[in-house]
Amino acid sequence: MEVLQQFALSEAPKLWQTVQDLKVEQTQRRAGIQRLDRELRDFGRSPETDLDFQNLVREADELDRIVDAILLKVEDAYIAQQKFRATPSRRDYEALMKSALENGIQAADAATSRFRKMGKEK
Repeated sequence: MEVLQQFALSEAPKLWQTVQDLKVEQTQRRAGIQRLDRELRDFGRSPETDLDFQNLVREADELDRIVDAILLKVEDAYIAQQKFRATPSRRDYEALMKSALENGIQAADAATSRFRKMGKEK
């Protein structure tokens, strides 16, 4: 992960900051879900049958998938950069790296906007 961090900080620092922000969001959501699970159980209710609880879990799971997908884009970009360095005459690797980073940035921006909107709707 440290290699990806160094790469992202040098090539797309905004992307890495967004990943970090989304990870904070992940942690907060999981902690909130755990608290709500305990509280529902303390009152004799089942989190497994509570629709609001299940929606919160689905949203947290979706956030996990989004962060994983963004990190995969960063990893793809890093690998493309390494391939380019190994064969500098192959410009397609450089284009692939830039494309992967741009896709990661777009996904990160979309995720950030979506989860901010959801936070405002609360």
